[in-house]
Amino acid sequence: MNVIVVGRSQSAELRANIYGLINGVRAHVLVVSDQNGSMSDFARFDHAVARKNMDMIDVAVAGNHCHTWVDKALQAGIRTVLCTNPFGLGERRLEQIVHDCDNRRAHVLFRNMIALPYRDYRDRFGAQLLTPGTLRLWRRCAIDTDDGSLLDARERHLLHHDVGFLTWAMGAVERVYAHRTGTHDFQTHLTVSLRFASGMIGHLLLSFCRVSLNTVEVEVSTATRTMTVSVTEPDTEQESQERLIIDYRILIDHLRTFPPTNFGIAELRRQLSTLDAIDQSLETRLPVSLNEER
Repeated sequence: MNVIVVGRSQSAELRANIYGLINGVRAHVLVVSDQNGSMSDFARFDHAVARKNMDMIDVAVAGNHCHTWVDKALQAGIRTVLCTNPFGLGERRLEQIVHDCDNRRAHVLFRNMIALPYRDYRDRFGAQLLTPGTLRLWRRCAIDTDDGSLLDARERHLLHHDVGFLTWAMGAVERVYAHRTGTHDFQTHLTVSLRFASGMIGHLLLSFCRVSLNTVEVEVSTATRTMTVSVTEPDTEQESQERLIIDYRILIDHLRTFPPTNFGIAELRRQLSTLDAIDQSLETRLPVSLNEER
């Protein structure tokens, strides 16, 4: 399998090195001078694709810049596109990417939808996520700054991933209630309660404290059983790279075995609507109902 990695030097070379550790994968790096692509970048891309039959492109640029490179890949006949977190794209750009991929019988995958530990959670809990019960996701993160505005930005970043996992695994959300407790001096909690159409109740708790610990714990309770999965996030650069190697090996094995499925626009809208409802609930301090018009 030939993979071309497009991006700025550090991120592109890191991913190419990871692909190089996977049997049967040859990585080709295109370090770009401009994330949107310059004429020189496009010429080098065309030359690389013409020289090698590329099976996949890994777009290692910021989300709001990747659309150009997805277009280039599709025009070149590349059938599998690995892109950034869909929340960085915005609904309109994402819709265009998925539409273009469908038209060309190509597939677009998003990094946060294949990453550990989310895939592990859905695989382990399986059908329990779609039955009445309770799910509790507790993420504990270290605070590394006294600047409250940065903490808010970090909350939003983590919510993008965790709400994305919850709606991806359990479907539509009917009702949301969110509130904050604690102070920046000791510990801050952001609690989000979600009622899903399936009857499952989800409780998402983000805890920020002054400890060097980043863990995620998920507990699912139904009428018949309770299951818990706990994962410690990578704390060092080496641990982070080891986790990425596992992620990418699983991705490549999956692509070799199963045809990928495109990320749905309806799924993205469901996630964005849930995030909007969380913002509204925090502002009003009241529960917020979601409907088709949201």
